[in-house]
Amino acid sequence: MLPTVSAVVPVYNGARFLPFALHSILGQSHPISEILIVDDGSTDDLQAVLSQCRSLCPGIRCVTQENAGAAVARNSGAALASGEFLAFLDADDLWLEDKTAAQLAALAADPALDAVFGHAEQFAEPGMEQRIASQLRIMPAEMPSAMLIRKRSFERVGPYPALRIGEPIAWLAQARARGLRSEILPGVVYRRRI
Repeated sequence: MLPTVSAVVPVYNGARFLPFALHSILGQSHPISEILIVDDGSTDDLQAVLSQCRSLCPGIRCVTQENAGAAVARNSGAALASGEFLAFLDADDLWLEDKTAAQLAALAADPALDAVFGHAEQFAEPGMEQRIASQLRIMPAEMPSAMLIRKRSFERVGPYPALRIGEPIAWLAQARARGLRSEILPGVVYRRRI
């Protein structure tokens, strides 16, 4: 039986990006078991976009909450997830096709690992490349969109701190303090929009 993976997508006013993020989830070489979208109080046309997305993939679940930030939205999705593994994807980012498969292989090769990260390739909106060229690079990423984690390990570490800025760094510090064992794959696993 294939390992089950829950994808959690926090989104705030990201209707224009969400279809691309969902396409990258649905295009994974290892199938994703469930997709949980957490609408963090969006005021754009997210619900209309979600209706269109649900017609293409009826298994998408969406919950709505008052705007509380990406950390709280990730935690809400993680609490609802039923998969053995959790994967997070910010609504404006994209997974590479083999992200989940490569990370599951690393976790299977070392059952003592709790989580696997990878590298991020940063990219810009068309027309902005020139202005932010110095930020467009490939880098190791211990970020939510680059992580696959055993659900039981995430629960052991605890939720993302309810911060608006720096919550991945605070969570990682908390995870290390609680003995989280992780690895960073050498390849790019996701594209991070700047």
